[in-house]
Amino acid sequence: MKYDLFSIPLLIDDIDCSKVNIDVEGSLISFGSELNTTFDLVNKVDQNSLDYIYKIIVKNLNEVISVPYIAKPGNIWKNYYKQNDFQEKHIHGGSDFSYIIYDSLNSNTVFVHPAHYLIKEKYGDKDIFQTEFSIDDKLSKIIIFPSFLEHYVTKQKSSGTTISGNLKITLEGNK
Repeated sequence: MKYDLFSIPLLIDDIDCSKVNIDVEGSLISFGSELNTTFDLVNKVDQNSLDYIYKIIVKNLNEVISVPYIAKPGNIWKNYYKQNDFQEKHIHGGSDFSYIIYDSLNSNTVFVHPAHYLIKEKYGDKDIFQTEFSIDDKLSKIIIFPSFLEHYVTKQKSSGTTISGNLKITLEGNK
């Protein structure tokens, strides 16, 4: 008998990026990797875009959250990658789930096992357990994941944009 203990959901779905409109006014160099982003700015997202994104996210979260809940959208921002841009390992603190929309770039986001460092310490170079994971074809996809899941973006081979955002989950009855 086999059990997969402590699984972590990584939800992937198609998204029509033409239905996601973010009105941005400028961008900043941010993060340790000095990526051009609108992360710390006020981003205006029209209601139709928010409704469209929310509908896809909730459809996917319903596959992993089995109790009544409310998903409250948090901040949403755009990342502008140029060739050789990257992002260092990070999590999205202060939120419950996060997402990445691969708008005009098939960036290589790598997700890291939460016990990565313990596994490497114990097993060294023996690749008994997978400690990193990435998806090849992500253009026009949304990936939804628990915000505690560490991830990074490798150096880009081309230019383009991704859209990222965060969600807070409230279990109904725990308001």
